[in-house]
Amino acid sequence: MESLTLHWGGPIHFYELREEWHTPQARATYCEKLENHGIYQDWGIYMVVGGQNILYIGQTYDQTFYDRLTQHMNDETWWRCARRACSGREPFFKCAYLKEAYSRRRISDIESFLIFVIQPRCNSTGASYDGHTFKLKNTGNFWPLNSTYHTEDYRAFPEWGLRQ
Repeated sequence: MESLTLHWGGPIHFYELREEWHTPQARATYCEKLENHGIYQDWGIYMVVGGQNILYIGQTYDQTFYDRLTQHMNDETWWRCARRACSGREPFFKCAYLKEAYSRRRISDIESFLIFVIQPRCNSTGASYDGHTFKLKNTGNFWPLNSTYHTEDYRAFPEWGLRQ
C-alpha cells in the first residue's frame, strides 16, 4: 500500500490574511510567519477549522494556499457557511504540504478521501471514495485530524465516513 505524508502548518486566522502593516518590519515578520506555515506553497491540502470541527477541506495546485484562501474570503456564500458552522467564532485554517511532489490526481484523491471520511459541513460531500488505495500519515499540527488513515478501512466500512 502506498504511504503518503502530509505535514501540517498553522493555525492561521483568516483575519491575518487581511492584516495591514504599518512598518516594513511588521510586514516582514508576518510574512515570515506565513512562510513557516507553508502558505506560499503552490500545491497541497488545506482545512478550515471552526471551534472543534473541520468545516472545509480543499486542495490547491498551480496556485498558492494564500491565493486559494483569499478566494474563499471573497466568496460570500462560502464565508456565510463557515461562520454559521463555527457559531460566530473566527475560523482558522491549516495548510499541509506533501513531503514529495505528487500529481494533481494524487492530491485530488487525498482531498476526496478526507472529505468522505470527515464530511465537513461546507464541502459538497460524496457517498463513497473510489480513488487510489493509500495510507495517509499526518505530521506537524494536524489536529483535529487523526494521525493516520487507511483508505481500505473506509471501503470496508463506508458508514464510518460520518458528518461531524
